[in-house]
Formats: sequence, structure tokens, C-alpha cells
Amino acid sequence: RERLLTLVPEGLNEDALVKQLSAIAKTVGVSLTSMSFSLQNAQTDGADTVTISANFTGYYNSLISLLQALETSPRLFKVSSVGVQLGEVTEAGYLMTFNVSLEAYYQ
Repeated sequence: RERLLTLVPEGLNEDALVKQLSAIAKTVGVSLTSMSFSLQNAQTDGADTVTISANFTGYYNSLISLLQALETSPRLFKVSSVGVQLGEVTEAGYLMTFNVSLEAYYQ
């Protein structure tokens, strides 16, 4: 039951979602620049869904690390789309903006 509550916690708790995504971003070396939430009305297998649109800035390798971190996160996330926009060229490569749409679940 404890593991289930970690994957799909009780209540939406947007603050916790912001903290979790910020921590993941910091760990993989990207900057979380903005985030918005959209509530879904229908339940998915007994869980409610919130759609999150998050924008990050970083390099290509960081995007891959971000997606892997979301996949292995203690909280259940489902990535539905990823958009990439090339930015300025630096010594480390292209600085990119990533728009990641994902879903999180809560009870």
C-alpha cells in the first residue's frame, strides 16, 4: 500500500509535483523554466489524472537523462509528448528548450 501511495498519492498536491519535477531537473542538469497543470475529468483505473506541461532548458544528453529519470521516478509519470527547440550554440553544444507533456496520477 505504501508503494502504491508513492506511485499514485492521495490528493493532487501541486506543490509536491513542482518539487518533484524541480528535483529531477536539478539532478539531471536541466533548468525547469515553467510548468502548468490541467485537470482531467475522467478517472483512469480508479485514479484521477493531471496533465502537466513543463518547459526545460538544457542539452541533448540532459533531455535523455530527464526522460530516464521520469521513467524511474518514485511517482508514476507518463510522458505523452516531447518538443525540442534549438537555441544558441555554446562550447558544450546546442542549448535547447524542451517542452514535455506528461501525466501524473492521484487518488
